[in-house]
Amino acid sequence: MQLKNLSALSNAVVQCAVMLLVVHQVAFSKAEEQKPRLSLRQVAVKNIAYSSTGKYFAIPNFITTGSVGVFTVAPNGTIAKVPSRFTDKDFYRSRGVFYYAGKKDTLTDMVFIPLQEFSKGYTVSFANKADTLVICGSDKISIYTMENISLLKTIDLKGVSRAVYSNDNSMIAAVAEGKLYLLKSPDLSSILTIEPDNGCKFADVAFSSDNRFLAAYEHKNQMLDYSSRVRIFATDNGSEDRRLPWLNEKITTEPGNHFPLISYLPSDSALAVTLEKTMFAKVLVLKSVDGTVIKEFKGSCHAVSVNSGLFAAGNSVYNLTNWEKTGDITGAVTSMSFAPESPDLIVTTLDKVIRYKVTPEN
Repeated sequence: MQLKNLSALSNAVVQCAVMLLVVHQVAFSKAEEQKPRLSLRQVAVKNIAYSSTGKYFAIPNFITTGSVGVFTVAPNGTIAKVPSRFTDKDFYRSRGVFYYAGKKDTLTDMVFIPLQEFSKGYTVSFANKADTLVICGSDKISIYTMENISLLKTIDLKGVSRAVYSNDNSMIAAVAEGKLYLLKSPDLSSILTIEPDNGCKFADVAFSSDNRFLAAYEHKNQMLDYSSRVRIFATDNGSEDRRLPWLNEKITTEPGNHFPLISYLPSDSALAVTLEKTMFAKVLVLKSVDGTVIKEFKGSCHAVSVNSGLFAAGNSVYNLTNWEKTGDITGAVTSMSFAPESPDLIVTTLDKVIRYKVTPEN
């Protein structure tokens, strides 16, 4: 009885820690769709990302299997009404990228960055408090600035599938061929490499808010058994800080079809983990200290908005202050991302990109 009481108290403390960082936020009531919707072709779109300023969002493989589409978001939230099918006449080329706009002297509505054809699908993420985009795939990490949409740096890294910035933008953590790589930003020089356990692979990674730790999503690499867990490492020397227990969910397909698979919640006291499954996929919220499951949601993707105190999983948006549902999302959602500085959410389904604004209560 005492152990149960202690466990309940511990869970309550963690939830309070998350809530205390967001109680000052406005209470939200519903998610309203923002037009237009964007059509997606039948290609691998592994994730979608908003820039930290909210001025841009990026969609890998949007035009071709070797491209990243970058949309400009106007101050009033509008975006380009682009056709579902494109021709060469829809674009003009400048400095190695293709621009879609009504006239060359107007604000660019959409740009696509041409890359090597890569059927497995590129992934994208933005730096914090900067309009800098990192693109992973086809054995390369490429960094672009949204100012003039120009390439800043490219390095070769075999099998790279994911890269994310630290919160101070001083480091980039990457996953390649099941290993973790910590790189210095902006020159992408190597800091350290972390090997998975025998018979395992890393699939995704997230930085703690103070940049001191990496939370890594690790899974078994066995036929029909890709059971997963979280391991946490120090960024200063790569030492293991702790490993959480294996999650009690059997996963029969290799994780990494969509991202993120792991994210820190406010205060770093909890982690969100997506368990990709053909049926009955789940998003779990775990205590970062010992892996105790705090919350469980249906869905194959998640997103966290620290500044707005919102959490999205599957087809719903929740308020982090009390975990109450604040809105619904349409369709079979495969990936999602919040705009860090506003309560704007963008999601991908099998054939659409849809944006939502989570509006405050009256």
